[in-house]
Amino acid sequence: MDIQFKNNAVGTLTSGIGAGDTTIVLTAGHGARFPSLAGSQYFRARLRKASGVYENIKATARTVDTLTVVRAEEGTSATTFSAGDEIRLTWTLASVTEATKQAVYDGVTATAGGTADALTATISDAPYTALFDRLKVTISLAAANATPTPTLNLTLVATATGAKTIVKGSNGALAPRDLPGADAVVDFMYDASLDKWVLLNPATGVARGKQTVWVPASSMMRRFTSGAAIGLVELSSNKIMRSSLDFHQSQNQYAQFHIGMPKGWDKGTLTYKAIWTSASGGAGDVVWGLRAVARGDDDPLDAAFGTAQEVTDTVLATNDVHQSPDSAALTVGGSPQPRDLVTFEVYRNAADAADTLGAFALLLGIELTVNYDAADDS
Repeated sequence: MDIQFKNNAVGTLTSGIGAGDTTIVLTAGHGARFPSLAGSQYFRARLRKASGVYENIKATARTVDTLTVVRAEEGTSATTFSAGDEIRLTWTLASVTEATKQAVYDGVTATAGGTADALTATISDAPYTALFDRLKVTISLAAANATPTPTLNLTLVATATGAKTIVKGSNGALAPRDLPGADAVVDFMYDASLDKWVLLNPATGVARGKQTVWVPASSMMRRFTSGAAIGLVELSSNKIMRSSLDFHQSQNQYAQFHIGMPKGWDKGTLTYKAIWTSASGGAGDVVWGLRAVARGDDDPLDAAFGTAQEVTDTVLATNDVHQSPDSAALTVGGSPQPRDLVTFEVYRNAADAADTLGAFALLLGIELTVNYDAADDS
């Protein structure tokens, strides 16, 4: 509840204020008589002179005895006040209305009408006819949504508030059946800044966002043409097996891997890190590159890659793990769709002047970062 109240909240001003002042300092110790405020919380109060002249204000912050306020509220005029004049937390029409809004609509239930992707609902006993920020309603559904942008038109008494798009999370599109169907009960909150309804309990959840996919070098294929060498070594001290693809310092070499992309992939760009090491050769830098192409059902396997993205990383120490910087956004070639087969080609750009390591660079794997716009693959 944003509007705050406290019993016996009355105090006096320690110094005078002008009509344009928005900071009020109370007599020492009087601030504690008023509510503490955090985030969007506030309280309404009244400044009053001994002569009876008053002004309604809205306090939006309190630091000990200092208030930050909005002046001239509820039809009153901003005026000057003197040290010793009174400030009192009091009921006003606005405070009663706002408290009622926050209490009455937390859990009110209606039954949906309209269609699956253009919902309507009516609350016949509302004390007002307009939407307000964070209004909450619970609605019993008749059918599941099929589109990512269904709407809700809520009628308050006899006033339809208009069809507003339904979103989830931080303004994300719905997945099919986020509104799960007949007799399901779902909760909505109106977001005034978006002018949209936020679905609070989507059936498939909020989009997962970025996820990491690890691809070891052992699952990659060296190309027949200019392919990297296959490396397999047992390290001496602890007998750790180092499986790698080894890229020569004097020619560009390549390897590939395939991933069947998940249904939840947003079809957008990816980023990657090259995880690698060096067994010899001293100091220097390595330029790694990656490119990709997506193919769906009945698409030819032999298709052109999208534009590559390259990253440069510096040798740290022999047989240490090296994690390259994150690449720039990599656009997958073709016309990507969820569940496509995506072929990736990784290479060392030994011809680049920035590639200065005079020895093999040993690729241990690629760490891909993929963005998901669905919570699961249903």
